[in-house]
Amino acid sequence: MIGKIITFKSTFGHGGPENWSVEKGPDTWFFNKARSKFGAIFDLGVHKIDLIRFILNDEIKKVTSRSFTLDKRKSDGSFIDVDDNSIGIYEFESGVVGTITSSWTYYGEEDNSTIFYGDKGLLKIYDDPKYSIKAFLLNGDRIDYDIDHIQTNESQTNSGVIDNFVDSLINKKSSVLEAVEILGSMRAVFAGIESNNNNDTENVGN
Repeated sequence: MIGKIITFKSTFGHGGPENWSVEKGPDTWFFNKARSKFGAIFDLGVHKIDLIRFILNDEIKKVTSRSFTLDKRKSDGSFIDVDDNSIGIYEFESGVVGTITSSWTYYGEEDNSTIFYGDKGLLKIYDDPKYSIKAFLLNGDRIDYDIDHIQTNESQTNSGVIDNFVDSLINKKSSVLEAVEILGSMRAVFAGIESNNNNDTENVGN
């Protein structure tokens, strides 16, 4: 509908896991590097990477990423041990390029939006609380899809994914959550972390 995808931008940001974690408050395990290892990029970014890979049916080739600890502090007033914001540029094998932003400092309203820009229009996903997908076409047409609603930490619906996973374990059969499907996303996350550490662009390995 929107033609050849050229670029995209995707965001996953909310007020932080200290608001809903089992250990609420500034000393949540999410903020402890010894327990969580990484911050917002690992908690949130991987989901968006997975989504983009799935929709494009493509693999990430290169990543340029920067991670920051901008606002989150522990109970003693010092900055948390991990990133609370991460921004990455992702280059796909097909040539599509886009950005993914992960943030624990979106205070006031969660942002779970993804926008694909094609040569015939653009597609917005989870940009509007009423219409989960909206298409804006080059010819002036606009199409709103009222198919489900944005998932938030406060409002979750049953997608059936967990049931499918449990069923696959009990009955020893394949699941939609096969581990091999996430490898490309995990490689991209780790490439982003290396890019940040090396202040460089990293190739995504096989």
